[in-house]
Amino acid sequence: MKEPLKILKAMNDIDDDLIMEANEESYGRERKPFLNLDFRRLAPVMAVMVLAVALTVTQLGHRGDVITGGYEIPAESLAEAERIASFPISVPESAGDQPIGKIGVIENTAISVYYGDEENVSVIIVKGKGSEDVSGDYNEYAERSVISLESREVTLEGNGALICKAIWTDGQFSYAVLAPEGLSLDDIKPIIKATE
Repeated sequence: MKEPLKILKAMNDIDDDLIMEANEESYGRERKPFLNLDFRRLAPVMAVMVLAVALTVTQLGHRGDVITGGYEIPAESLAEAERIASFPISVPESAGDQPIGKIGVIENTAISVYYGDEENVSVIIVKGKGSEDVSGDYNEYAERSVISLESREVTLEGNGALICKAIWTDGQFSYAVLAPEGLSLDDIKPIIKATE
């Protein structure tokens, strides 16, 4: 009778480590889930990350087809751009020796006129509704000044003698002239004067 009691006592002494060791020998090592993560719980986090990336992209400005937080649609002419935007725009036919290369519009919001070709945009002129900065250029420049030019208070930003950004408002609309490579004051003044 003592034998069955010894067997029962031995069975009670078996702990989880011994069971796991025996299981590994029989079935191979147990695979643990990747980083112990439950992917169902990651779905909301991934959705927030995708939204954050999308919002960041929309704030990058003119370096793509995005300004003022909206996507531009192409226009074949200034007249078409005015119709889509629901307001008029006047810009010079060329900026320096570069003709108009592309026109983009955000419906009822803004018009962008690009001078030069796709690979070499020399100047961008933007006109948008409201008094907010419509440049889409959030770079920090070394130089900043304000000048009066034909009853406009124009804020100029750039590096050294080169101006990369000029912005102003007229009450109903905001304007920006952007020069990615920079322009001299003498070169940017006629562009500003011709923009309405």
